[in-house]
Amino acid sequence: MLQHCYASLRRFCKVLRRTTKSVKASVHTIGMQDARTAKPAFINRTQQCFAVKSAVNDFLDLARSTFCGLTEEIHLLADKYRNDYALPQMKVTAKPLGLP
Repeated sequence: MLQHCYASLRRFCKVLRRTTKSVKASVHTIGMQDARTAKPAFINRTQQCFAVKSAVNDFLDLARSTFCGLTEEIHLLADKYRNDYALPQMKVTAKPLGLP
């Protein structure tokens, strides 16, 4: 009985090693080499959006282009409001206001 368990465990480990190598190869194939994480949530989500190479998934490419377009429009609108209403330049901080 113990020998059968040991043999099954060995077979499982071999399959696991092959699967791990396959997953690593896939990650290196589709992942960007310079992808990093960041502490601020918005920057981290932006990094995640661009961590996969383009042309891997059409929906991801569409989402990326939509994200970039919307982000650019928001920046342009903020600049327009800043100029129209003489607003000061806003500084984005990672810490919540009022906390050290």
